[in-house]
Amino acid sequence: MVFGVELAVHDFGFVDPIDSQALWHALVEEVEGPTLTFMRPNSAYVSLGMHRHVREIDEAVIRMRGLPVLRRYVGGGPVYLDQNQLFFQVYLPKSMAVGPHALLLTRLLSPAVSAFRAIGVDAILDEHGEISVGRRKLCGHGAGEIGSGVVVVGNCIESFDATEAAGILNEPKLVKECAARLMARYVGPPEPMKAGETFTEAAVEAYCDLFGATTVVGIPARAYEGRLAEVRAGLTDPAFVAGNDLGLTPPDRLEVIKVRAGVLLLVGKGKDWLAIAIITFGELEELTVACATCDLVGKEAVDFLATGDEVGGAFLRRLSGLTGV
Repeated sequence: MVFGVELAVHDFGFVDPIDSQALWHALVEEVEGPTLTFMRPNSAYVSLGMHRHVREIDEAVIRMRGLPVLRRYVGGGPVYLDQNQLFFQVYLPKSMAVGPHALLLTRLLSPAVSAFRAIGVDAILDEHGEISVGRRKLCGHGAGEIGSGVVVVGNCIESFDATEAAGILNEPKLVKECAARLMARYVGPPEPMKAGETFTEAAVEAYCDLFGATTVVGIPARAYEGRLAEVRAGLTDPAFVAGNDLGLTPPDRLEVIKVRAGVLLLVGKGKDWLAIAIITFGELEELTVACATCDLVGKEAVDFLATGDEVGGAFLRRLSGLTGV
């Protein structure tokens, strides 16, 4: 993947939560060649994917914690972001983003794997397309076409507060506890780490190799400042954040919560019962049903769902589709 002799790079340092989204949304429409940026939010916030419903987040908890809520122009579910995550973004004009989507994404994420290795983490790009160490996801990522550009966004997770992250979900307490337990097992490094300059320097070198760049240049302010105020206003528009006119479908009584690729919570909500299945890499790890008069696991939970209402039947069919059993 060789495009030229220059890689445009800028490290924005600590920025307000809105600018940790607005800066790359503004830049992706203006890039003229391979571009790489870094930034870190100076406080925690919640980010909601373009096509996800605001009812998926617990607005009461979020208000109590004083967390801003931002909707992004790329996909994915609600996520908790904070200053313990170093964001990086890779941009290309659409004319340079050629080839199958999956292959292009792999190529654009591979240099980040090299940067993780430079800070002493034995990272790989795993079979699910995640940057991970063992089964733990080290980097959340998203990709999209915005205007005339293509962007891949990622976050180097230095440490991860699973309880805080699960707490933003608009789910019963039992579901949040299960989500937090899985996040603690599968998200973030085994031990807290610091990325800092070592990660960014290694990433610049690796992306120079990818693009065949022999020169690193700065990004002139004119490349994004003219668009930045407009993007900030759009991202903070209450109607956009709420999802008005986006054709969003509210959460159903049957939901799949993705902890990381391959690790899922299947949640079913009957009239007077709650079912939770933990699925790890295609295997059913745990199945429970809780109601006012019972707490069931395993086969007893399956029997309850099989003889229950239509939500129970739909839950079992979805479970079979996700696990093959």
